Amino acid sequence: MVSGVRLIPHRVDGRLLLDITQLIPLPEAEEFMIKLRRRDQAVRAAASGRDWTQYVITSPSGTTEPFRKRWAVLEMVKVLNEAGVPGSALAQALPNAKFLSVAGTPEGEELIEAYCDGYPMMRRNIGKWFLDHPIRDADRTWVLSKMWGRQTVPTLDKLVALAPREGFSYRAV
Repeated sequence: MVSGVRLIPHRVDGRLLLDITQLIPLPEAEEFMIKLRRRDQAVRAAASGRDWTQYVITSPSGTTEPFRKRWAVLEMVKVLNEAGVPGSALAQALPNAKFLSVAGTPEGEELIEAYCDGYPMMRRNIGKWFLDHPIRDADRTWVLSKMWGRQTVPTLDKLVALAPREGFSYRAV
């Protein structure tokens, strides 16, 4: 991007000072330039066939910043669990094998080993799970998949339906 500035020298107490003023682009044009960049990104994303939609999650405790779909589903699962929705109910609302559990509350390497022992296919795909964000519920530890494809909106709808009270929602931004 091209920019232009005006430099005006001033002598103050024997020192030379510069007054620097941005001329091009105008400071007011910055917001316009940001919108153009976002539009270009959206066009590229649409052309690539990938879904880069972001979602804002709302719960009684507040509204989040926009999240990509995997983080949005994780956030909704977390706030629902914190509101009292058990892991087993969350697992029924989530698509098959997207929310898995092991007994106990293992942590760190012990958690990874417990999942790999319980779900051998996970060993090859360990990076596709939120093992660093486990959900603890009673005497079970649950982890959520990071892989959502086109299932995000139906999944968020099912999760919101589990909300124990008003105030849980999401919106695409």
